[in-house]
Amino acid sequence: MDGKIFATMTFDEAMVKVPIDDVGDYLEEDEIFFAYGKWTFNHGSIGVRLKKISVARMRQLLKASYEKTKTRARSPGSGKRARARRSR
Repeated sequence: MDGKIFATMTFDEAMVKVPIDDVGDYLEEDEIFFAYGKWTFNHGSIGVRLKKISVARMRQLLKASYEKTKTRARSPGSGKRARARRSR
């Protein structure tokens, strides 16, 4: 979404962005969720074991992550490339 990633998935796991303040709550459910080291604690990216989570809960996580990313999306005229174009 506008160059922002809110989730990535493979056939058996996913990485989803959640609020950093909520990371600890998710990680308590270690059968479903796991940490990706600094990505988890600095950016709120948690791992999800897809075989262990319900479809409804995964859908809810993806929707929340998408909405959070959507509200933080940059405007088209921001970022390194836009600044480089303006400086030419």
